Amino acid sequence: MGQDSIVYHLLRAGRWVQSGTIGWEDAPDVWRFIEAYPPAGDALSAWAMLATHDDRFVGVAGVIPWLICCVGAHALAKTLGASSDRAILAAGLVGSTPALCVYVTSAYSDSVVLGMFLVSAVFAGRASQSGARVDALLCGLSLGIAGSVKYSAFAWLAVALLVVVAGVAIRRRTAWAPVLSALVILAGGSIACFGIVRAYSHTGSPVYPFGLELFGIHWPRDELFTLITSAKLYAPTDLPDWYLPRILFTPGLWKGREETGLGPTVVLLLPAAIVAAKAAW
Repeated sequence: MGQDSIVYHLLRAGRWVQSGTIGWEDAPDVWRFIEAYPPAGDALSAWAMLATHDDRFVGVAGVIPWLICCVGAHALAKTLGASSDRAILAAGLVGSTPALCVYVTSAYSDSVVLGMFLVSAVFAGRASQSGARVDALLCGLSLGIAGSVKYSAFAWLAVALLVVVAGVAIRRRTAWAPVLSALVILAGGSIACFGIVRAYSHTGSPVYPFGLELFGIHWPRDELFTLITSAKLYAPTDLPDWYLPRILFTPGLWKGREETGLGPTVVLLLPAAIVAAKAAW
């Protein structure tokens, strides 16, 4: 369980279950901009809470995006021409990544974004090769879900548009084929607009608490958000050189730590390293 889960992930999901709707909590300080974050990332936790009205199944639900990441990595490897053995190895390496494993039971939304990115890359590759509208739509929907969780996924949507449009333009003679593929991707990605419309209706800014200037229209950043993200509210912290290896490979059971690290389970990475070395040689 991480700090963000306690601060807002589980709180938002729990309030939605209590109220029966994706509402808006008017609260001061940090909560006013946390509430404007895209809501889809906490939807899975909310569904997991419905049956028992508590968080006992939230960790179990976290296995779903983890599986999507593994399947997406396998499918992407196959799409890129990898053999079945190498595709399975790719899925295993992605699934065993410490940064991904730690999110399984944490109620964080990052694994959802990664899973949707991997899936979208598969459909983007297929759409660029065949020009199939279904693949383009599924690519857009995957990135739309990712954008409903984190706005940073919109950058991937732009990349997917370039890849698919370029691929279709090279392989199709009709002038409208690339345009139609782009429109289909955008149609699928438009589901991410829910969070934007929600933020705009409550704050007057589609990207609150972030700042944006577009076509002469300026939406300022939230002042408290600026202070927190720039670390101006806190004293500077000098970390020793051994800090990062310690939090990665040793259990963090001392005061002030919320990560467990890999601890002795780091030895489980040894077989994967041997397989990778054998494949490389």
